[in-house]
Amino acid sequence: MQIGPVSGVPEAPAVREAVVRLKAMAEEGIQQLQQERRPREAEHPGSLEALREDLKRLTEQANNLLRHFQRHLEYSIHEPTRTVIVRLIDDRTEEVIREIPSEDLLNLYVNLMELAGLLVNHRE
Repeated sequence: MQIGPVSGVPEAPAVREAVVRLKAMAEEGIQQLQQERRPREAEHPGSLEALREDLKRLTEQANNLLRHFQRHLEYSIHEPTRTVIVRLIDDRTEEVIREIPSEDLLNLYVNLMELAGLLVNHRE
C-alpha cells in the first residue's frame, strides 16, 4: 500500500519527518495486521468485529502523531462492500480533507452491481 502526500501540509523539515514516521507506522501497522489476522480469521473467518478492533488500535496510534497537526483519522466500514473507509479530518474546521476510498464511489459501485444483476435477471 502506498501512502501519498497530504495536501495542505507545509513542507518543513519537522513536518516531513513526522509524515515519514506516520507512513512508516502505517506500513508497519498494515504488516502487523496481516500477521495477526491470519490466526484470527482461521477461528472466525471474515469477522467484522476483529477488523473493527484492529482499525481502532491503528487509528489511535496514527492519531497520537496527527494531533500535532490538528488533524485526526476516522474510519468506518462500508457495509455493502465490507470496505474500510478512512477519513482525514481537520480538527479546527471538522472538514474532511481526504476520504479513501470515496464513499460516493463505493455507493456508485454497489448501485452498478445491483443494476447489472437486474439486467442479468431480466434476460433470463
